[in-house]
Amino acid sequence: MRTIDMIPTVRLAAGLAWADNRARPGGGWIRPQTLADRLQAPREQVAAWMATLTTVGIMAEQRTGAGRAYRFAPRRDVPPLVRRPVDAVRRRELWAALTAAQTSGPASTERIARVLDAETGRVDREELALRLATLAARRILAVDAGCWRYTTAGAAASTAALARPLDSADGWSAIAATRPPVFGAVDMDDVAHRLGLSMPRLRIWCQEQEDAGLLRQLVGGGWAVTDMGRTRIPATPVAAAA
Repeated sequence: MRTIDMIPTVRLAAGLAWADNRARPGGGWIRPQTLADRLQAPREQVAAWMATLTTVGIMAEQRTGAGRAYRFAPRRDVPPLVRRPVDAVRRRELWAALTAAQTSGPASTERIARVLDAETGRVDREELALRLATLAARRILAVDAGCWRYTTAGAAASTAALARPLDSADGWSAIAATRPPVFGAVDMDDVAHRLGLSMPRLRIWCQEQEDAGLLRQLVGGGWAVTDMGRTRIPATPVAAAA
């Protein structure tokens, strides 16, 4: 059994859709245990996740003698025609986005999504809220008036994660988000921002990738992806909204 924050967002959404369809004959109310069984996740985490989704308008809550039940609220935004799947966003980039979005206080889902939007597509705001709510269920985030903020534990975890040496998979995922040109320079300012890195730290990583034949330094500065380097760019799915 996995903790809820380790379950892919696409599976969370599919589990909610399954539970919603199953509950419709009875009015559409979903009990946390039903969804926990489907997701194979701890019931208390699923219940906390669903409760968080009510605070951001994705679900409605009903309290009965048998406990709390939830159902979908009508969607208020329009999904992007072409989107960057939330599951394509690696954990380090999510930490960096959460940190950047909270510089002036608790951040809305929209503000966080704007940090994550990329050349490859916009992040689906509702899909992102599903992911953020899993972090709230794990007490990494809290919700104030519909906006997200770190808990004390979450702030410590973020600081530790962003202080770690850059994992190559994180670096190449961020490069992929910029949709690097075939011959021109990668937007390394964007990459550094996505990874929560200073340029000196990113430059060290770029030099390591150059030594491995994956990047090449351009005359006058900047870095371009080599043919070998393009094999490291993940095939990020770009999903058309239904």
